[in-house]
Formats: sequence, C-alpha cells, structure tokens
Amino acid sequence: FLTWIWLHSNQVPAFSAVYTGFVTLLGRKKKKKKKNDVLFFKANTAQSLLYGQQLGWCNADVVNDKSKFEFLKKMVFLRYENSELFSKGRLLRPPVVKSDIADEVTGPAMSFTDDYVIRHVMSGAWRTKEGLVKIFVTNIADIEAHFEIKFSQSEYGGIPYDTTNLDIVQNGDTVTVS
Repeated sequence: FLTWIWLHSNQVPAFSAVYTGFVTLLGRKKKKKKKNDVLFFKANTAQSLLYGQQLGWCNADVVNDKSKFEFLKKMVFLRYENSELFSKGRLLRPPVVKSDIADEVTGPAMSFTDDYVIRHVMSGAWRTKEGLVKIFVTNIADIEAHFEIKFSQSEYGGIPYDTTNLDIVQNGDTVTVS
C-alpha cells in the first residue's frame, strides 16, 4: 500500500493503526505541483509524524527553504526521540482538536482533483509497549495556537501523566485538555 500518496483532506490513520509494528510506513510525496506550498509541506510532514510514517521523503533541495527545513528538522528530531514508540507502540484514535486558527484550503496534490483542507493544529496518540499513552500535538502555523483536545478516557486509560500547565475537564468518559 502506497502510504506516500495519502494526500487527501480528513484522513484517519486506520492503516497505520492496524499495520504499525508489522511494516515500515513510508513518508509522503511532496513535490511537483505542491513543491512550493510550504503550508502543505508542513501539514503532511506533521501528519506523517502523527501517523508513524518515516519522515524526510522529499526533494533534497528542502535544505534551501529555511521554513520547510527548520520544520522538518524539528519533526525528525521528535520522531527520533520517540523511535521506539513509533516502531513498537500502538497508534490510538487521534484526539479531537479544536483550535483558534481557522483551517486553510489549498489546491489538490498530485493528480487529485479535490482541494486539500489544512488543519494547523493536529494531534496523535500512541500507547507504549508498557501501556502508557503519549499524546502529540503539532502546530504548523507561524503563530501560537490556543487549542483543546478531547479523547475517551476508557480508550486512553485516563488522564496523561504530565499535566503541567494544562486545564483538564472530565465529563463521563470524555476528557478535555486545553
């Protein structure tokens, strides 16, 4: 299955959730007609991280674009710091994100015809082999974002362990973190 053509809006990481730990997931195609779209590059790089895909599947000239390259380095370093989690952990249903930054629409990628909706703030959640849950939140905007995430306590196993500087509200099985 070609994970590098996951270039549609509103995707869910079902394939990654099933096959992580059994196959290596390649990164995303980010060239040709979307090559100069920095926001598209950042969105797909962040989503690749959250889905457990390999990062860096882009043209080598990414080093010539400071905004792309700096963002790629941050995501690669984050993936490297969590390499055991991404190779041996289990991907969970991503938390639902609400952000104060509006979605943006860009043109379609590759030979697709539908516009691509970009969310600036995205999230993902992974369970370690020891059973702990790690939640990632990415912001691809050039400005600070205020956001909240919601997830199921029964699926995630409760509230994250490091809750420094977070507001947490629990309502039944739903946990909201902002």
